[in-house]
Amino acid sequence: MRRIVLPLMAVALCATATYAVLPRAHESSMLLYAQDDPALLADIAVAKVLSEPVARTEIENALKCR
Repeated sequence: MRRIVLPLMAVALCATATYAVLPRAHESSMLLYAQDDPALLADIAVAKVLSEPVARTEIENALKCR
C-alpha cells in the first residue's frame, strides 16, 4: 500500500499543476500563432475584452450621449 501512495500523490500534483497552467498555455500558443497577423491579434484582443454585457453597456452609453 505504501509503495502506491507516493506515485498517486505525484500524479495528483501533476494533474493539479496542469489544470492551473493549461488556460495560460492555450492563450500563449494562440498569441504565438498569431504573432505575424495583425488582424488575428486584434481578433484575439477583442475576444478577450469584449463580452455581451460589456457591448450592451457601451452601446447604451453611446446612445445616451447622442
